[in-house]
Amino acid sequence: MKLLEQYNGIEIYRLDKEIAIRYSLDILNLLKLIPKSNYKLEDIVSDVKKDRIMYGKWDYSLIAIKEQRLVGVLIGYERKKDGVYLENCFYINEIAVCIHKIGLGKKLIEMFLENSKYFYLDGDLKFRIQTEDSYENRKVIKLYHSIGFVNVGKKVYKEKTDLILEK
Repeated sequence: MKLLEQYNGIEIYRLDKEIAIRYSLDILNLLKLIPKSNYKLEDIVSDVKKDRIMYGKWDYSLIAIKEQRLVGVLIGYERKKDGVYLENCFYINEIAVCIHKIGLGKKLIEMFLENSKYFYLDGDLKFRIQTEDSYENRKVIKLYHSIGFVNVGKKVYKEKTDLILEK
């Protein structure tokens, strides 16, 4: 594992496939902190989910470790345009942290934004994220807005509605 950065005593690394396999249960448990997250163990170690290819997942995703314990994860990739996303974009699929009030989530997002350039797809440099549009999720939405994301749409599911945000 190559250390990318230290932040408030936390080591941040690129999440490659080998690390994903080694930390798969810890990553899954961290992702379970996200309400209504449907991530499965096989999703963590794969760069395909359903019929979607996660281009560059192992180039963009990050993990944060403090004292040999996983405390944060960001899964991001280049997303090919489809029915909802009309342009190729950089997509934050999941982000979860178990240490709060020190800016770790914001730091992971900023590192993702700073280090993203198209390797697999092409197009304008746009970043997108979906998050549940609920009162309980207002702090997360506020965080995304503070980084410069703006609401550009909604995606309705049977059990919830997500905001689509873009930067």
